[in-house]
Amino acid sequence: APVFSQAEYTVRVAEDVPVGSRLLTVNATDADEGPNSELTYSLRGTAGTASDAFQIDAQTGEITT
Repeated sequence: APVFSQAEYTVRVAEDVPVGSRLLTVNATDADEGPNSELTYSLRGTAGTASDAFQIDAQTGEITT
């Protein structure tokens, strides 16, 4: 199973941070080899939650507003 470099990430975001601002890059690794070691990052949630306000780059793990 993939393992993140930290068990928990904490970020404080000001209300007036510009849209598109980089907040954090998460990082995980997978000990498998070949295609099974490839990771895709995503945010989970339902409408009206943080997933509406934040985006994550599926390849790099960079989270932006």
